[in-house]
Amino acid sequence: MERPSGASAAAKTHALQSLGDLALFDAGVEACLVAKVALTVLDALEAPSGDARTCPELRVAAARMLKHLAQDPRGKFIVFRRDGALQILAGLLRSRTTDLRAHAAGAFMGIAIEVQAKLPVWEAAGADLVMLLRDPSPLVAENAMYAIQNACEHPVAKRAAVQIMSEKDRALVFNMQVMVNNH
Repeated sequence: MERPSGASAAAKTHALQSLGDLALFDAGVEACLVAKVALTVLDALEAPSGDARTCPELRVAAARMLKHLAQDPRGKFIVFRRDGALQILAGLLRSRTTDLRAHAAGAFMGIAIEVQAKLPVWEAAGADLVMLLRDPSPLVAENAMYAIQNACEHPVAKRAAVQIMSEKDRALVFNMQVMVNNH
């Protein structure tokens, strides 16, 4: 007898939430890295159908897991090096679900610390991250700001960012002086 997909999605969500809780600790991160959890999560998010497409709670748990793993030097490298991973995460930034946007922006914040990842992060998600600076959730906006700051340590990324950001956003993100016209 086949289980209904809702039960399967709920079980996967709870399992991933538990793994996410374990990934708050070094030993849990290590276990997740050995088990290649990041790659499995990315594969599920990328699949054209399945529970990760239809279950918002599972997508949030997946993004949370990637955010936790992206805080570890090895974890962020695994996520960054996987083909299409940055594009998958960028797609999550466009979600209507606040927690999903917050976790995806948090993952980019961690990944963009790596020197080799700065420009690719900007290219994959820069415009989306800039849009999130105006998000109604302070956590989403803050994670986006830190992700942009990390990515824009690369000079090409910073030039591109300055081109598309408003003066107010540049002042916020780069602490640039806002010029006031007093005429």
